[in-house]
Amino acid sequence: MSDNDVDADVIAPSRYSVLHQFQTVSPVSGVAVVYRRNIQVSKVRLQFVARSFDSLVVKIETQFGPLNIAAVYRPPSTSPHGVSVRQFRKDLATYIDELLELDGELLLCGDINCPDKNTTRTANPRIHESVDALLSSRQLVQRVVGSTHQDGNILDVLITEKDSTLSTKPRLLDVVFSDHKLVLSKLTLELEAASCLFGQLCLFFGKLRYD
Repeated sequence: MSDNDVDADVIAPSRYSVLHQFQTVSPVSGVAVVYRRNIQVSKVRLQFVARSFDSLVVKIETQFGPLNIAAVYRPPSTSPHGVSVRQFRKDLATYIDELLELDGELLLCGDINCPDKNTTRTANPRIHESVDALLSSRQLVQRVVGSTHQDGNILDVLITEKDSTLSTKPRLLDVVFSDHKLVLSKLTLELEAASCLFGQLCLFFGKLRYD
């Protein structure tokens, strides 16, 4: 088994495939992208190798050009494998800059474990202000609204270019098997080998419960 692929039967339904990046920052981390087998998906290799978060970048060819999906996971700063928000922001800036140099549109998603603790358990929890400022400086917008974790923080994000019409406003669903919520967003894509496709992006990050 390579470090790119895992057995789809383990984590995906039939007719789906998986691209997976094994952990680089923690023995219990790692990210995966699950997709329909009739969609042409390829892995994108970046020059920058992040040390503060796990990352997997894939490309989907559409009629409008490539769509680059970057999935990330950052351990919290309180974790033995976590780094400071300052170091994470520095790595994220370099990472985003290389992503924006790729041909096509960017969609960045994942669990960045970087909330603004001043907005915890409020009606409008936000990500850390330094990360939010970084996104604004790159003309990017974080689209998830509301708490994505049982502690009242926003940890899971969906980030697109400022003027993008790619995704709808994400929905958040409570699940019984995790401390995180499920993030759902519909994507409007037109694939090269098909007519208009309305896909649904499902984001899930967090610890599973085995009760």
